[in-house]
Amino acid sequence: MRYKVFGLLIFCLINSVQPFGNGKISLACDTMTPSHKTYTTQVSMPPYRVSASSYSFSPGDKITVTLLANPNTTFEGFFLQARAVSGNNLVGSFRVLNSDSQILDCGGVMGMAVSHIDTTKKYNITALWTAPHLSGAIHFRATFVQNFRTFWVGVESPLLSFFSNSNRNANVPNVPNVPAVYALSTNIPAVISRASCGINKVCFSVPTDCDPSTSNNCVFMSSSPISPASGGGYQFDISGPSTGYVSIGFSDDTQMGNDVIYNCVVTAAGVVEVQHAYSEGKSLPRVLTPNNLEVIMTSYSNGFIQCSFISRNISIQNPFQRSNSNNNSLYYIFLAHGTSNNGQIQYHGPSGRFSSSSRIDLLAASNVTSASSELDPLIKAHGALMLIAWMTTGSLGMILARYFKVTGKQLVLGKAIWFQAHVLLMVLTVCATIASFVLAFVKERGWSNNLSTHAIIGCIVMSLAFFQPLIALFRPSPQSSRRFIFNWFHVINALVIKVLAVANLFLGLQVISRTYPWMPEVMGGFFAWEALAFISLEINAQMVKKEKDNYAVNGNQKSKSPNESAPTMASHIKYISLGILVLQTTSLVLTMRYSRTLKEEGPQYLPSTAVVAAEVLKIMACILLVYKENNYNLRSVKRVLHDEIINKLMDTLKLAIPSGIYTLQNNLLYVALSNLDAATYQVTYQLKILTTALFSVSMLQKKLTKHQWVSLLILMAGVALVQWPADSSKTHNKEVSTGSGFVGLMAVITACFSSGFAGVYFEKILKETKQSLWIRNIQLGLFGWIFGLMGVFIYDGERVSKGGFFQGYNNLTWTVVVLQALGGLVVATVIKYADNILKSFAASISIILSTLISYFWLKDFVPTSVFFAGALLVIAATFLYGYVPKPSANPIKA
Repeated sequence: MRYKVFGLLIFCLINSVQPFGNGKISLACDTMTPSHKTYTTQVSMPPYRVSASSYSFSPGDKITVTLLANPNTTFEGFFLQARAVSGNNLVGSFRVLNSDSQILDCGGVMGMAVSHIDTTKKYNITALWTAPHLSGAIHFRATFVQNFRTFWVGVESPLLSFFSNSNRNANVPNVPNVPAVYALSTNIPAVISRASCGINKVCFSVPTDCDPSTSNNCVFMSSSPISPASGGGYQFDISGPSTGYVSIGFSDDTQMGNDVIYNCVVTAAGVVEVQHAYSEGKSLPRVLTPNNLEVIMTSYSNGFIQCSFISRNISIQNPFQRSNSNNNSLYYIFLAHGTSNNGQIQYHGPSGRFSSSSRIDLLAASNVTSASSELDPLIKAHGALMLIAWMTTGSLGMILARYFKVTGKQLVLGKAIWFQAHVLLMVLTVCATIASFVLAFVKERGWSNNLSTHAIIGCIVMSLAFFQPLIALFRPSPQSSRRFIFNWFHVINALVIKVLAVANLFLGLQVISRTYPWMPEVMGGFFAWEALAFISLEINAQMVKKEKDNYAVNGNQKSKSPNESAPTMASHIKYISLGILVLQTTSLVLTMRYSRTLKEEGPQYLPSTAVVAAEVLKIMACILLVYKENNYNLRSVKRVLHDEIINKLMDTLKLAIPSGIYTLQNNLLYVALSNLDAATYQVTYQLKILTTALFSVSMLQKKLTKHQWVSLLILMAGVALVQWPADSSKTHNKEVSTGSGFVGLMAVITACFSSGFAGVYFEKILKETKQSLWIRNIQLGLFGWIFGLMGVFIYDGERVSKGGFFQGYNNLTWTVVVLQALGGLVVATVIKYADNILKSFAASISIILSTLISYFWLKDFVPTSVFFAGALLVIAATFLYGYVPKPSANPIKA
């Protein structure tokens, strides 16, 4: 009966799947996204294209649409629709031309979409589309399913322009060669490019002369005049990397205010709309009625916005005041990009706006150069003062107070020299902060109406830094019973200021990173060097403290018994194993990420089989270690394994509990990730650190001091910040959950408690028995192997039966397996000689190392100020956890 209950529980945890091999997928009319377990759409360039027999249409026209795969590529399923560029509504109707396709109804209307009828491999599909009686550009959009786990959503055709029957033969757009669109090296649709810049149109781009059709970091605009015979005005093309908006502005000066603006902004529905707006200064622009504005096309793909439109009249006169119309052609051109909120553009910040170096004649084709991006001297002084304050004087002051109290006991003016130096350095820090704060206000000429995160954090740092020395003036004497209150407040406030100040430094450097891209990297090196200095000093302080404690206990003894020196070896093993665990975890994370993102021919390896292979490898390694412990005697090994595993069956069965819980935990994580977005899951799952501490206290009777509890809370906050994605809104768009948020939250919370309980339970078993560590690992591995095979059967049984157990394995895969097996042994060693909480700290440090290596070596991650703030919190928490306060016999006045 118990096996049936367990099987039913595992079955309930499997994510629901909606595969439609017969193509009856009307449920996906809105999103066009297959419901294939937890698999998401590919972000790489699709090996497919959508083309049409004509790229202009009139009502009633019949156009042949072709879905075509690249050479040596096929697709099993597809989903085709026609959508209006403006409004994203389904338009027209389809007829099938192939025996392996069918029409579907969307919204109760038959013929609005076309799909497959089976999963046979296909090279091309054609369908006939009848144009509706409406005006406006359209495009065809398709989903291609290569196999169950690999599919592309939203593959679009070039735009089809609407022409009435009277003028359809005039001004037919020159459509680019369709295959060339898919020959690009980026994921950006080749709709807008630098072609004809300086010949037929005005172009302005940052970086200078970049091409939006080949670069994913190009902010671009072009303008071409329209002849009066065709209605006059200008055609504008705008393109740029952004998750919010890209906009252009026209002004009679280089300052924002009294300017006409055109925004290409992503709405709450995820579509791009063109807005005509007017800027009156630092407040948000006022959106106008889009008179004399004709939208040609809009596009939003992979964080890249593009739009093309016609404006019949440009006037920088305030539309809310009476004035004469000004249809001049000479303007300063602004180019900007930033975030949006429900279709409303937000402040772009200093690094998000660019202006032309002079007035530009929109009637004369040219390549516009950007105005000098040299920083304002006030901004330079502001940044320099903050660097001096919080990376030099502030750091030195904190180091003196923390590590040089013993060596700086000499008195100067009645106070210890370390204290006088500390006061001087911290006063300089506060003065530099105040001066820097004032310079920012002088530059902005008061409060800005668009407060950035950098400005808000700066105000908080200024307030806390100002009150820090004032409170220190009223500190009680060292002998006072309330002195500890001041000490804790002084330390915590200083830590908060330091974290916020350094994080804000990175925020400020990111603002100017487009002009000075090397600055954040140099600051990252500076930060790493300072962190290394703090770590080295802390290690030295702990070693000195330990020597003093040993001398206090054994100072009058001439010799020590062997039992007194034994803990030293265990301590060495503890820290060596922690160091190896950090290196192993870091290597495993990097190689595993690389192996899962590496694009190669053939299927990827199955993670569930890799888990089983790692368990088998771990068992084999432990048997070899037992063989070594028994002086390489096979008979002894056989006897030990029989006595410890089979004869002591009850002890062996105890290990089934943590193995079973770990299996349940892994299933719960599948459920959690099926119902929660990645950001929520990553942050919530850090609760396992706190649950580990709670179970350690309750099950192992560990005693944690107040500052150790505080360190755990700081650690959770730090790891959560480090794990938080750089662009949560973008992640949300990519990973919208289709399940219940409540179910996902309950699953991840249960998984956290499962992880904490299983880890502490295993630690309790290890420390309560004298059995060999390697024997325990063999016992744990045997159950892990069994439960792992159950996971393979449940989740990947069909794929294993088709492609084999080791499908997709290569040298990199085996490296991941070996590192995973090594990790199990190292973790067991850490638990044996250290504890689960220190294991959590090692994992936290590994996360930071992995991210730093990803940035400086793999170049696939750009750290943010949030990451550096989290890194500081983790390091501070590590120090705080190991700190043991002690009373001073001869206190020095401070």
